[in-house]
Amino acid sequence: MPALAQELLDEITQSVDGTQNVKALSLASRAFRSSSQRRLFRTWLLYDRDARLLFAGNGPLVVATFKNAQKMADSFPHLLDHARDLTVDLRQDAPLELLEDVLLPHAPPLVRLCIRNQFSLHRVNMRDLNLTTSPLAHLFFLPTLRSFSLENFVGVPRSFIPFAMSRFDEVNFVDIGIERAPDDSPLPLRPIKAKTLNFRSQSDILYDRDRFTIILDIGLERHLRGLRILRLSSGNASWRTLLKEGDITQTLEHLEIKVKYLPRFSECAFTTLRVLRLDFHILAKVLSGSLESDGLPMFPSSVSSFEDLMELLPVSTPALESLTVCISVTVIVGPYSWPGPDENVEPFPSFVSMQHFPKLNGIHFAIASAEDAVGFENYAERLFPGPCAAHILSYSTFDFSLF
Repeated sequence: MPALAQELLDEITQSVDGTQNVKALSLASRAFRSSSQRRLFRTWLLYDRDARLLFAGNGPLVVATFKNAQKMADSFPHLLDHARDLTVDLRQDAPLELLEDVLLPHAPPLVRLCIRNQFSLHRVNMRDLNLTTSPLAHLFFLPTLRSFSLENFVGVPRSFIPFAMSRFDEVNFVDIGIERAPDDSPLPLRPIKAKTLNFRSQSDILYDRDRFTIILDIGLERHLRGLRILRLSSGNASWRTLLKEGDITQTLEHLEIKVKYLPRFSECAFTTLRVLRLDFHILAKVLSGSLESDGLPMFPSSVSSFEDLMELLPVSTPALESLTVCISVTVIVGPYSWPGPDENVEPFPSFVSMQHFPKLNGIHFAIASAEDAVGFENYAERLFPGPCAAHILSYSTFDFSLF
């Protein structure tokens, strides 16, 4: 029987679901061993000691302590050659020398690298780990690396933010604290390479006060030129300046904002923006049957920043194709319901028809709970009669606490 082409073997292996099934395939035939190993050992999660793993994923994944990974690399060094996606979980006292013994001799051709601190109760200080000066820093210069993530660290050097944006196509910062003092030895910079920037906080957006103020202090807006995808999460209004002065209005195609304050699109014209997602939390109280905000953006409201934004979208986002609005409502004193069918609701003038949005093909509303969503669909259809008639409105619910 003639040997099957490697491309066909790879295709068959990719069609197999589940780690155990891929392992069985690699044992069933020597012909499938190489393609099976490439899949089984593509994604790695390394941590420094036993811990309750909080990792949910689909498909094959190598999970190992630094010590076990060192034994594996010594016995089967070729397996690291298959690594493309690496997540390293670091505690404050992580034994980096073990990690260096695993990674440095083999220099796997990584495409994605995530350095995080998931298992500790407190964020780790990046300076204490000396990540930017240790031998592990060579990973930042791998020519194959395209995506980099840093999660749950404080003490991040100011120069590390533009440095990462100059090295990688996609940059993700989650729950990090940036040092206020300038770096003693700033990291080397190249022309900005990043096309995607995700800067978000998984903590309560209502109490995230300082993060974007620090980012503006380091002049991040100077490094956003050419960005195509931007995802921001912040409780501080300073990010508005980031959008206004970041020189991205002519290149940005995808914008997601999870904020306390809605954007002032009157200050920006995103001529290339195709996808817009807005996530915000309404902290409200019901008094005498009326809904009042507690200093936060109100929706619904006869006069609101949301209404102003909807009116500005035709001018500020002429190429818009998809709009998603995620709403979470916290009512201190209830109950509250959306305006019923018998109540008068004025439609948004820009959405009476579709003439202002020739490319718009979908508006999606996501409400944080099924209870808050009761009656919203009827209300939204009266606010957006044009999209309703075009059958491009859709709805869902989500868990805001996990979002």
